[in-house]
Amino acid sequence: MIPWLVTAKTVPPKRHTVLAQRLAILDQLSSYQDRAFTILEAPGGFGKSTVLSLWRNSLIEKSTHVAWLTLETEDTGSTLTTYLAYAFHLAGIDMKSTGLLEDRGATSDDCLHNLSIIISALQKSGKKVILMLDDIERLIEEDAVQVLNTLVRHAPESLHIAMAFRRNPGILLSNFLLDGAAIRLTAEDLRFSYEEVDELFGHSLSKADMQTVLDRTEGWPVALRLIKGENGNTSNYIDKIRHFSGERGLASEYFSEQVFSRLTETEQAFLLDVSVLEWLEVPLIDAIRGTSDSALILDGLSHLEGVIVPLDAQEETYRLHALFREFLANTNQRENIKRFLELQRKAAKALASRSRLLTALRHTKQAGDNTLFGEILEQAGGIMIWLREGMTRIVHADKLMDDQVVQDFPRLGFLRCIVQMKAGHLKDAQTLFNQLGEQTAGFSKDRKGGDDATLYQDHIFVRTMLAAYGCMPLSDELLSRILPREKEGIQDDAIIMGHYKTLLCLANQQKAEFSQAWQFGKEAIDHFHQAPSLYGKLFMDFHFGSITMVQGEALDAENHYAKAQKEARRHFPRDQGLQLVGDILTAELDLERNLVKRFKRKLNNIIQRLHDSEAWFDIYSAAYSVVADVTLEEEGANDAQAFLLEATERAEEQGLAKLSSYLTAIRTSVMLYEKNTEQAKRLYEKAALPTDISELFDMERYTWREVETYVCTLIQLRTVSGDYDEGRAIIKSCLQFSEHKNLTRLTVRCLVHASALEKAAQNNEAALQHLRDALERIKYNGYIRPFFRCADQIGSLLSVLVEEGDDSDVNTQAKKVKAHLKLSSQLNENGQFFSLREIEILRGLDRGFQDKVIARNLSVTPHAVRYHLKNIYAKTDATNRIQALNKAKKMGAFTGLS
Repeated sequence: MIPWLVTAKTVPPKRHTVLAQRLAILDQLSSYQDRAFTILEAPGGFGKSTVLSLWRNSLIEKSTHVAWLTLETEDTGSTLTTYLAYAFHLAGIDMKSTGLLEDRGATSDDCLHNLSIIISALQKSGKKVILMLDDIERLIEEDAVQVLNTLVRHAPESLHIAMAFRRNPGILLSNFLLDGAAIRLTAEDLRFSYEEVDELFGHSLSKADMQTVLDRTEGWPVALRLIKGENGNTSNYIDKIRHFSGERGLASEYFSEQVFSRLTETEQAFLLDVSVLEWLEVPLIDAIRGTSDSALILDGLSHLEGVIVPLDAQEETYRLHALFREFLANTNQRENIKRFLELQRKAAKALASRSRLLTALRHTKQAGDNTLFGEILEQAGGIMIWLREGMTRIVHADKLMDDQVVQDFPRLGFLRCIVQMKAGHLKDAQTLFNQLGEQTAGFSKDRKGGDDATLYQDHIFVRTMLAAYGCMPLSDELLSRILPREKEGIQDDAIIMGHYKTLLCLANQQKAEFSQAWQFGKEAIDHFHQAPSLYGKLFMDFHFGSITMVQGEALDAENHYAKAQKEARRHFPRDQGLQLVGDILTAELDLERNLVKRFKRKLNNIIQRLHDSEAWFDIYSAAYSVVADVTLEEEGANDAQAFLLEATERAEEQGLAKLSSYLTAIRTSVMLYEKNTEQAKRLYEKAALPTDISELFDMERYTWREVETYVCTLIQLRTVSGDYDEGRAIIKSCLQFSEHKNLTRLTVRCLVHASALEKAAQNNEAALQHLRDALERIKYNGYIRPFFRCADQIGSLLSVLVEEGDDSDVNTQAKKVKAHLKLSSQLNENGQFFSLREIEILRGLDRGFQDKVIARNLSVTPHAVRYHLKNIYAKTDATNRIQALNKAKKMGAFTGLS
């Protein structure tokens, strides 16, 4: 034997510095010493040799006898037994007496005899020995494999064998694994943990950087070592981590030399082909390669576990390690770009046929094929995808779609319109819609090879959505165009019919034709059930909830909203628009019943979310009225006016004239609350809001929400102006209208305002009667919020009804309203001299924040902060921040507030 070779083979190789001490794995290995075998099986780069070497050092420190042997392709049965004898001898087991430490040119027949001598020597020594065999996959000589199999089969109890290999060359271990005599660690066990990666980089990485490292390397030891190797230990390696790739540098060299070059040409070609795929499934691979042998080749690559990673327990779906895939894809593009692009196209078509739409679209982008992108997205249904399943997939599809695709495929432009509307960009959607009209000769001519009838049909859908989201009335003429002629063959399409019935439900709900709305809604559900479309069905519960809410059926409304929200969370958890709609409608219902804690939880950033998401008139009006009501109560009329003015300006900017008028009416009501009567009159008249009774109740022109707001505002105007008879005429018409339409909420609001009017007219009997009628109508729904709006005027009347003490329903409700008003008054007194917004700004000053920081923390503009500071200066008679803060503290601005 050559001395230097013996030494090289019987001690661990010094290949590189140790990245980590792998203490968790070492503890695990130590716990397995009572078993006969430890097996480390993983592809190259997972640190098998390093782990064995670290374990060896740990055991030697504990005076354990450890023998080490690194195997080579040149090893034969005879040389292997000699090397084993040397390894055991160096570990402290006397092998001189065996005569095996001298190379006597043993024949193949002698090697098993020599092995038996070694085993006898081990037994005779009585010492516990651990034999570590590294790189076993290199054995190719049959006699050498036979020697190891014999050793494994006849190993004495005092011998523990630890084996490391990339691929088992034929060592028979399955029975030992089944019996529990052997334990097997794989690539998954050898990956670096979060804590080990953190230690490797000296605890210098942020959580985001740590996540980047883990995402890029997946804990693969060699990848971590390569990152360190390419970037050194300098401070700038953190930025380089993000760009670390398998396409170049040390990583590319490693994959080429240690993995790829060791494969057969068939295996190499296979991996280059499948590198275009995000995940590997045999049918999919066969489809893009045009072969039927993928399962066989994939099975033959099982030794690359860790580089080819199973995604399910059945090991039917795999993926390539990200860095290895980058290496293969780069090699593919460099050596055969034509093949690479063709595989991307085939993958796109195969995935599209399997309903993997977004992945298919990504492959068309890799292929640079806009035409295929457009064809696949059109064939998937275009805007019908949204009608069937909601927003999730079309939002991602739109992000992948460039302007050229929209130019070449006009129907896909409608899909972008929907995305823009749902994101709150109504103007952009309208502009694109108009451009598409010009491009397609008024929506009559699709692209070459397209479908003119479907183009026209899609444009009607988008047009109705633009009307609904633009707060315009859904006219019968417009809705009638949605339903295609029977000869077009789309009459029975459940999705189209479901959407058509949904819009009819919404249109009739807004007109307060609730029986018809309910009927259309149930028909829509039937169509969506047939389609099927969970997305369409859950919207019907939002509409049904709105109907029952205004009818005074509070519990039914709550149940409908809860059902819709539950389905949205379950099936569309990423759809922020659905969550927003649910939050707004439930907040409105909670506010009506003055469930303070519940509706306040839902108001957080609700307006900002509204601007960034979808809404139609009912949602806009509900959100703005709720926030204005709460702002008026908690922060005062100035803040409520500022909020409403900003909302009105935004509505005008977006071209939402109907919403702008509605908000102006609320602004008028807030001015009347401030006693700014003349200013309120001028605002209402300037906006040309309805004043005549015949105009007020025109349901072809207004929704019931508009009627409700305009009527109540007009009654207030007539009351403060002393025009009591005109006010009474409006009240009479309103009560007739609301009773006929079953608008319970409007009835209650009208009766409360009627009571306030009669009180102002000093007609207390009529005022009390109106108040009794209002209280009678809230006994089952708890709609007490309308009484807050006229609390100053009707407070004494409520006291009269409470003092009657007859235990009637009216008396009970009067006590309930009185109690709520008292609690609200106490809460407002806690706010003392300052609004909540002013107190928040004072707290910012107390912490030393500048205007911009305070504005950012409160999600307002710096201008708004300065506006409130001006009010604080006036209230505290201060000339600077420090004075204002100190005086505010003395005035008890923070007292009682957490």
